[in-house]
Amino acid sequence: MAGRSLCLTRSSVPGTPFPPPVQQPSTPGPDLLALEEEYKRLNAELQAKTADVVQQAKEIIMHIEAAKMLSFTEEEFMKALEWGNS
Repeated sequence: MAGRSLCLTRSSVPGTPFPPPVQQPSTPGPDLLALEEEYKRLNAELQAKTADVVQQAKEIIMHIEAAKMLSFTEEEFMKALEWGNS
């Protein structure tokens, strides 16, 4: 038995077929980590822009409400002036 090696391979063991060979894509796929980083960057940018738009909307609403209150007080002031002249 000297000089002979006992070598078992998948093909020598009955009932265990070889797995299919791994096929390499013909064109390289996108770098998924780079895509993930790009999407994270875009998401952060979108969140920042959304926060800006929400802040601007709040300021506009505040100015509209202030303008309504000012308009109401001007009307009352005009009535008060007319009442004082009568």
